[in-house]
Amino acid sequence: MINILKKKKNLIVGLNSGTSVDSLDMAVLEINRSRNGYSIKYVCGKEKKFPAMIKNGILAMTDNLNPSLDDIIYLDNILGLFISKSVNNFILSLKMKNLQVDAVASHGQTIRHLPGKVKKFGKSINGTMQIGSAEYIAQRTNLPVVSDFRQADIAIGGEGAPITTGAMHKLFSSSENQNLIINIGGMSNYFYLPNKSSSENSLASDCGPGNVLSDLLMRKFYSREFDKNGKIARSGLISKRLMTILNADLFVHGKQKSTGREQFGPVTVDKILKYSKKLKLSPEDILATTVEFTVFSIFQAIQGLIKKKKIAKLYLTGGGRKNIFLVERLQSYLPNCQIENIDSEGIDGDFVEAAAYAVMGEAALQGKSLRLLQNNKLKPVYGKISLPPEKV
Repeated sequence: MINILKKKKNLIVGLNSGTSVDSLDMAVLEINRSRNGYSIKYVCGKEKKFPAMIKNGILAMTDNLNPSLDDIIYLDNILGLFISKSVNNFILSLKMKNLQVDAVASHGQTIRHLPGKVKKFGKSINGTMQIGSAEYIAQRTNLPVVSDFRQADIAIGGEGAPITTGAMHKLFSSSENQNLIINIGGMSNYFYLPNKSSSENSLASDCGPGNVLSDLLMRKFYSREFDKNGKIARSGLISKRLMTILNADLFVHGKQKSTGREQFGPVTVDKILKYSKKLKLSPEDILATTVEFTVFSIFQAIQGLIKKKKIAKLYLTGGGRKNIFLVERLQSYLPNCQIENIDSEGIDGDFVEAAAYAVMGEAALQGKSLRLLQNNKLKPVYGKISLPPEKV
């Protein structure tokens, strides 16, 4: 830990697993702090697919409104073991390239996200929970581990998301241009990054569902994990009546900034299936309409920003950027806006979120806040630090 603080250059592995629970994403960043300033270099990324047993366990727990407390405890440690083994193998491959990792930053796996405040035990409260034991990772890797990033935002009155805005600003803000980045993972969210000389604030918010609804429907109808390139959805017809029902969702028109599978997961899929049966829609029509709802949710969230800031180009990141049909539908809503993949900016779009957590982890180790907007003059340092056992 002391060595990290003394070094001008640190190599940090960032880890992320999103709401789709596809894989553990690992990204390595070289972060330099010196008298000449602060710089970031993306080194490489790697994904490790979850074993079916772990993935199914996570999904079952996430989609269960009343999971077993014992199962949460066990899965927390099992996931920590899986993550530590995956990271150790990754670190070994980096050592073969003469790259020495200094620390790990692990977002963990969200199993419950409750951003809206409710009355509980006489208090108005909200919360979020990520699992994947940081202590197991620290013990197995013998490295400092930063984790549990969202709790600091909850503590000062936030929703626990989005929290990566400051990291995205460091990764992608430009000296000349303003950037708009749309992340389409399980959920979709946007980041507006003004140019570095601007006095404007960076902005971020969830838009609504990303790939999650289509993925759930694909498993139900076709026993497949996802609709490659949106091929099946493209073959269907968009139902205006089902779109009207879905677009009535309060999140799409509300002020809440974050969402998750609790809102756009099995509950919404059940709703889609219920009304689709009444409307006599085919699986292809259901998928086409679901993609359209996803795209329209993104459009609703960014259209005012694009008009106000006169944005002519946006970047896509996350797995949804590979869904050709989805991207075409988004382009149809934004005919005057050029859409590009974030890969052109030097970071693989599959590892952007993992890279963001590497930035956040390094900042936590330095005791630095990455929050761009102040809240009651408080700027939280995101993340808790777990240290490896002392050697005897």
